[in-house]
Amino acid sequence: MKINTVKKTLKAYSLFFLVILTTMLSCSKDDDSPSETIVEIWVLISSTSENNYDINNDGTATNNIELETNCSNNTTLEFNSDGAGTQEIEEFINIEYNETADTFTTTCLTPANLNVDAVSQLTWVQNNNARSYTSNGVTYEGTVSGSQLTVIIPNGFLIGDGMGQIYLQEDLTLVFQQQ
Repeated sequence: MKINTVKKTLKAYSLFFLVILTTMLSCSKDDDSPSETIVEIWVLISSTSENNYDINNDGTATNNIELETNCSNNTTLEFNSDGAGTQEIEEFINIEYNETADTFTTTCLTPANLNVDAVSQLTWVQNNNARSYTSNGVTYEGTVSGSQLTVIIPNGFLIGDGMGQIYLQEDLTLVFQQQ
């Protein structure tokens, strides 16, 4: 009789173990979740040149590119927890200077106008408040201060003469606000 009780107990344990094993094997990670998590989203709030210019020809010179042009220049950076991310640019600004007339002309260009992708992949690292990111083979160095990221692009502000020549070139400062 003891042998029958032991057999029944073993069958019960075997059945219990089989149910637990089946449950464990049928559970898996949620495949719908992304492999990376968006850590931060930054939106461009300001782009400035080193010197003041009257790009919109209204008689008032400033170094604020957004105030001087009608282009939106919306740029968004997304930094993921895995050191990857994206950069999305809505418009590029083309600025030309006519020296004879002493006037500027601006053209707002979409990525499609330039035959480039609006969204590009990036990689990023941060050391204390210094952040660098690389997109399309170009590395940008920036500083995080509170909820702002400031990136200075050496010789990133260009004004052409309309004939393919660079008329002026100086540093461009971009300020992004964390969302």
